Amino acid sequence: MSQFPILSFLLPTLVRKAVVVCVSAKFFHHQFPRSIQDVNIHINALELLSVVVAIKLRAPKVTGLSVELLSDNTTCVAVINNQRSSTYFMQRCVRELWLVLALHNINLVVSPFAGKQNTLADALSRFHHNTFEERFRTLNSHLSLEEVIVEDHVFNFVVD
Repeated sequence: MSQFPILSFLLPTLVRKAVVVCVSAKFFHHQFPRSIQDVNIHINALELLSVVVAIKLRAPKVTGLSVELLSDNTTCVAVINNQRSSTYFMQRCVRELWLVLALHNINLVVSPFAGKQNTLADALSRFHHNTFEERFRTLNSHLSLEEVIVEDHVFNFVVD
Protein backbone atom coordinates (compact mmCIF):
# COMPACT_ATOMS: atom_id res chain seq x y z
CA MET A 1 0.00 0.00 0.00
CA SER A 2 1.26 3.47 -0.86
CA GLN A 3 2.23 5.96 1.82
CA PHE A 4 0.44 8.68 -0.14
CA PRO A 5 -3.23 9.52 -0.36
CA ILE A 6 -3.92 8.16 -3.84
CA LEU A 7 -5.66 10.27 -6.42
CA SER A 8 -6.32 7.83 -9.23
CA PHE A 9 -6.71 9.74 -12.42
CA LEU A 10 -8.65 7.65 -14.87
CA LEU A 11 -8.22 9.63 -18.04
CA PRO A 12 -9.94 9.50 -21.40
CA THR A 13 -8.22 7.59 -24.18
CA LEU A 14 -10.49 8.24 -27.16
CA VAL A 15 -12.65 11.21 -26.27
CA ARG A 16 -11.48 14.45 -27.89
CA LYS A 17 -14.38 16.74 -26.99
CA ALA A 18 -14.98 15.78 -23.37
CA VAL A 19 -13.06 14.91 -20.26
CA VAL A 20 -13.92 12.28 -17.70
CA VAL A 21 -11.75 11.85 -14.62
CA CYS A 22 -12.01 9.87 -11.41
CA VAL A 23 -10.19 11.35 -8.42
CA SER A 24 -10.21 9.58 -5.05
CA ALA A 25 -13.90 8.98 -4.30
CA LYS A 26 -15.18 11.45 -6.89
CA PHE A 27 -15.47 11.63 -10.66
CA PHE A 28 -16.33 14.28 -13.18
CA HIS A 29 -17.16 14.38 -16.84
CA HIS A 30 -17.45 17.59 -18.80
CA GLN A 31 -17.38 18.80 -22.36
CA PHE A 32 -14.14 20.62 -23.06
CA PRO A 33 -14.91 24.35 -23.36
CA ARG A 34 -15.31 25.69 -26.90
CA SER A 35 -11.88 27.39 -26.63
CA ILE A 36 -10.30 23.93 -26.26
CA GLN A 37 -12.52 22.15 -28.81
CA ASP A 38 -11.84 24.76 -31.51
CA VAL A 39 -8.08 24.19 -31.40
CA ASN A 40 -6.59 20.98 -32.75
CA ILE A 41 -4.96 19.78 -29.52
CA HIS A 42 -3.29 16.37 -29.39
CA ILE A 43 -4.92 13.75 -27.13
CA ASN A 44 -1.82 13.71 -24.86
CA ALA A 45 -2.25 17.44 -24.24
CA LEU A 46 -5.95 16.92 -23.50
CA GLU A 47 -5.06 14.24 -20.98
CA LEU A 48 -2.52 16.54 -19.32
CA LEU A 49 -5.14 19.29 -19.18
CA SER A 50 -7.46 16.78 -17.50
CA VAL A 51 -4.82 16.20 -14.81
CA VAL A 52 -4.50 19.95 -14.26
CA VAL A 53 -8.28 20.34 -13.89
CA ALA A 54 -8.50 17.37 -11.51
CA ILE A 55 -5.67 18.73 -9.34
CA LYS A 56 -7.30 22.19 -9.30
CA LEU A 57 -10.55 20.62 -8.12
CA ARG A 58 -8.97 18.53 -5.35
CA ALA A 59 -6.07 20.76 -4.26
CA PRO A 60 -7.97 22.45 -1.40
CA LYS A 61 -8.74 19.01 0.08
CA VAL A 62 -5.13 17.76 -0.07
CA THR A 63 -3.24 20.92 0.91
CA GLY A 64 0.07 20.10 2.60
CA LEU A 65 0.00 16.42 1.62
CA SER A 66 1.97 14.15 -0.68
CA VAL A 67 -0.21 12.81 -3.46
CA GLU A 68 0.42 9.94 -5.85
CA LEU A 69 -1.00 10.37 -9.34
CA LEU A 70 -1.59 7.22 -11.37
CA SER A 71 -1.91 7.70 -15.12
CA ASP A 72 -2.07 5.28 -18.02
CA ASN A 73 -0.71 7.98 -20.35
CA THR A 74 3.08 7.68 -20.45
CA THR A 75 3.44 11.08 -22.10
CA CYS A 76 1.61 12.73 -19.19
CA VAL A 77 3.77 10.88 -16.70
CA ALA A 78 6.98 11.93 -18.48
CA VAL A 79 5.96 15.57 -18.95
CA ILE A 80 4.90 15.97 -15.32
CA ASN A 81 7.96 14.17 -13.92
CA ASN A 82 10.37 16.11 -16.18
CA GLN A 83 8.47 19.37 -15.68
CA ARG A 84 8.87 20.31 -19.32
CA SER A 85 7.53 19.72 -22.80
CA SER A 86 8.47 20.87 -26.29
CA THR A 87 4.76 21.49 -26.98
CA TYR A 88 3.58 24.99 -26.08
CA PHE A 89 0.15 23.94 -24.80
CA MET A 90 1.57 21.11 -22.68
CA GLN A 91 4.19 23.47 -21.24
CA ARG A 92 1.36 25.84 -20.26
CA CYS A 93 -0.36 22.89 -18.53
CA VAL A 94 2.84 22.05 -16.64
CA ARG A 95 3.27 25.66 -15.46
CA GLU A 96 -0.36 25.76 -14.31
CA LEU A 97 -0.04 22.41 -12.55
CA TRP A 98 3.10 23.39 -10.63
CA LEU A 99 1.57 26.74 -9.67
CA VAL A 100 -1.43 24.97 -8.12
CA LEU A 101 0.86 22.47 -6.38
CA ALA A 102 3.03 25.27 -4.96
CA LEU A 103 0.06 27.35 -3.81
CA HIS A 104 -1.34 24.34 -1.93
CA ASN A 105 2.01 22.93 -0.74
CA ILE A 106 1.33 19.59 -2.44
CA ASN A 107 4.11 17.10 -3.16
CA LEU A 108 3.14 15.24 -6.34
CA VAL A 109 4.49 11.77 -7.15
CA VAL A 110 3.50 10.51 -10.60
CA SER A 111 3.50 6.80 -11.49
CA PRO A 112 2.40 4.89 -14.59
CA PHE A 113 -0.67 2.68 -14.42
CA ALA A 114 -1.38 -0.11 -16.93
CA GLY A 115 -4.24 0.95 -19.20
CA LYS A 116 -5.52 -2.60 -19.63
CA GLN A 117 -6.27 -2.74 -15.88
CA ASN A 118 -8.18 0.50 -16.11
CA THR A 119 -11.66 -0.82 -16.98
CA LEU A 120 -13.43 1.90 -15.02
CA ALA A 121 -11.54 4.57 -16.98
CA ASP A 122 -12.45 2.82 -20.21
CA ALA A 123 -16.13 3.09 -19.32
CA LEU A 124 -15.66 6.69 -18.17
CA SER A 125 -13.88 7.67 -21.39
CA ARG A 126 -16.99 6.71 -23.33
CA PHE A 127 -19.42 8.02 -20.72
CA HIS A 128 -21.32 10.07 -23.30
CA HIS A 129 -22.58 6.83 -24.92
CA ASN A 130 -25.56 5.43 -23.01
CA THR A 131 -24.27 1.85 -22.96
CA PHE A 132 -20.95 2.96 -21.45
CA GLU A 133 -22.67 5.21 -18.92
CA GLU A 134 -24.61 2.13 -17.80
CA ARG A 135 -21.38 0.08 -17.72
CA PHE A 136 -19.69 2.76 -15.62
CA ARG A 137 -22.65 2.88 -13.23
CA THR A 138 -22.45 -0.92 -12.88
CA LEU A 139 -18.68 -0.86 -12.25
CA ASN A 140 -19.16 2.03 -9.83
CA SER A 141 -21.94 0.32 -7.86
CA HIS A 142 -19.49 -1.07 -5.27
CA LEU A 143 -17.27 2.05 -5.24
CA SER A 144 -19.96 4.70 -4.72
CA LEU A 145 -18.06 7.43 -6.54
CA GLU A 146 -19.62 10.84 -6.19
CA GLU A 147 -20.08 13.00 -9.29
CA VAL A 148 -18.58 16.50 -9.15
CA ILE A 149 -19.95 19.34 -11.26
CA VAL A 150 -17.24 21.21 -13.18
CA GLU A 151 -17.59 24.68 -14.61
CA ASP A 152 -15.79 25.91 -17.75
CA HIS A 153 -13.63 28.44 -15.87
CA VAL A 154 -11.66 25.61 -14.22
CA PHE A 155 -10.13 24.92 -17.65
CA ASN A 156 -8.68 28.45 -17.81
CA PHE A 157 -5.00 29.04 -17.07
CA VAL A 158 -3.94 31.48 -14.37
CA VAL A 159 -0.41 31.53 -15.81
CA ASP A 160 0.07 32.51 -19.44
